[in-house]
Amino acid sequence: MKKSTIVLLNLLIILSLGCGGGKKKGFLPFLGLGDEADGSSKGDTTLESIYVTPPKDAIAVETFSKFKATGIYADGTHKDITDSVTWSSETTSISEVDTAGKAKGITPGQTKIIATQDGMSGNGDLTVKDVTLEYIEITRFEPIAAGTSATFKAIGVFSDGTTQDLTDFVDWSSSDGGVAPINNVDDGTKGKASGSSTGQTTVTATLAGVSGTSTLDVVSKTLVSISIDPDTSIAKNSLKSYKATGTFSDGSTQDLTNDVTWSSSDTGIATIENSAALKGKATGMSSGSATISATFSGITGSSVLSVTSATLTSISIGPDVSIAKGTNKQFVAMGTFSDGSTLDISDMVTWTSSLTDIAGVSNVSGSEGYAQSLTTGTSKITAALGSVTGSANLTITSATLSSISVSPGSATIVAGTTQQFTATGIYSDGTSQDITDVVSWSSANEVIAMASNISGNNGLTYGDSAGTVGITATLDGVSGSANLTVNPAVTLSSISVTPATKSIAKGLTQQYTATAIYSDGTNQDVTNSATWSSGTTSTATISNASGTQGLATSANTGSTVISATWNGKTGNANLTVTAATVVSIAVTPANQSV
Repeated sequence: MKKSTIVLLNLLIILSLGCGGGKKKGFLPFLGLGDEADGSSKGDTTLESIYVTPPKDAIAVETFSKFKATGIYADGTHKDITDSVTWSSETTSISEVDTAGKAKGITPGQTKIIATQDGMSGNGDLTVKDVTLEYIEITRFEPIAAGTSATFKAIGVFSDGTTQDLTDFVDWSSSDGGVAPINNVDDGTKGKASGSSTGQTTVTATLAGVSGTSTLDVVSKTLVSISIDPDTSIAKNSLKSYKATGTFSDGSTQDLTNDVTWSSSDTGIATIENSAALKGKATGMSSGSATISATFSGITGSSVLSVTSATLTSISIGPDVSIAKGTNKQFVAMGTFSDGSTLDISDMVTWTSSLTDIAGVSNVSGSEGYAQSLTTGTSKITAALGSVTGSANLTITSATLSSISVSPGSATIVAGTTQQFTATGIYSDGTSQDITDVVSWSSANEVIAMASNISGNNGLTYGDSAGTVGITATLDGVSGSANLTVNPAVTLSSISVTPATKSIAKGLTQQYTATAIYSDGTNQDVTNSATWSSGTTSTATISNASGTQGLATSANTGSTVISATWNGKTGNANLTVTAATVVSIAVTPANQSV
């Protein structure tokens, strides 16, 4: 096994737009627009256009790309029509495409993959590159509990340094199916290994004679508790995605979102999905409150979901933005409702680009609002839900990448832990852009440390053995590097949570930091890795969501214990929420000349 880290870069991100599942029938993705079983509204359902995702992709000979077709209708709604369109390739000698939109690279060249229905058509550009598959990298996992699962990804690394997500195209196998059989059927859960009994198995992914492997340990540990998202409220017909985290007898935690059974105490008020593609996604059906529960191995975690009668009044997708050609932009649609509440409705709106030759934007489940630059110019990106819309201009510039800055420039961690690196691109027009998610991350010595390119973990580097290694980010032939020192593994002594004691007024927030203290006196910030919890959620909740880990939000007056758990150790802090009210606001400096 050459590597076991998770790898992905820009090509994979583009490919992933075409690999996500669409809205499922029977699910209500449109706020206040009716409840047709196919996800459309009861308005004018005349097909106006077909958008193919990804609009532009590149693959190697003997590898694949999965295209999706989205129908945009006269009433402004959209629907996944991948399975009902007729697929074709403009040049079959370069690529062939099957009835499900799966295109295979035959010979190097360029072609269009076309989706046709009701006299309407849309297409995506496909380049088949003259490169070879050098090796396949497989996701690595911490030990999982017997009875739970782990879904692997297979990333192909090619002779030109690019990567491609091959998860749905490789042949999966497990060396010990008694420990953990792995799904090899293309049903949306390919690569999912189910821990059946304790032990270790080797998971293998094979394509075109090239294989990659990773080990999976299934251990015996008792589930102690399940935590899900805290009490919250949404508007009628809007959505809420829940995550379930299990805490085990050894102090470890594991994402159980796909393993638990989700339920609602009142499906007339809120329903919640148990289907593989939509697991944990709740829909508000009518005004009231329902208890959402996640159950596994006799343990249940619950929270209250309140559904209001508020209506959508406006949508914001952010300010106008400029990006360089070849990069991408994730837009987020924030809905504001008549009761003053706000909600991320990115997966409910219909996304459109006014000039699809300049920029494409995805409506595919899991990548909604993800815009891909195609050529220079300006296109208006719009999010619409019923008669409410929000827009922003996306300008694609001709600026070229001059240099890449990797931060931190140097870092030290303990073997067995991780370090997050970020990449900033400096362009020829003097602008800068966060390109962490589109560069190719690599390690000069993967025995010491391995860098991840998986979407959501880009730049996350795993320290495996003692030594110092260069971590490099590369895009379009331009590179930037940082040094990572990995110290020998030591014993984790404790977790320190700061501030240790804090009082805040009701309605305010407090950011906490978790620090791992080791037996050799060194320490490491593990705020983003720890599992956070609040002893009294009615007083304050605390976030485990990416980007806001450790952020406590007060709810009612009282006291609670804020806890951070990591690698079997837990640290605590005391938080008091007072009834204090704002008396005045001071702006400093009071007087200033510039």
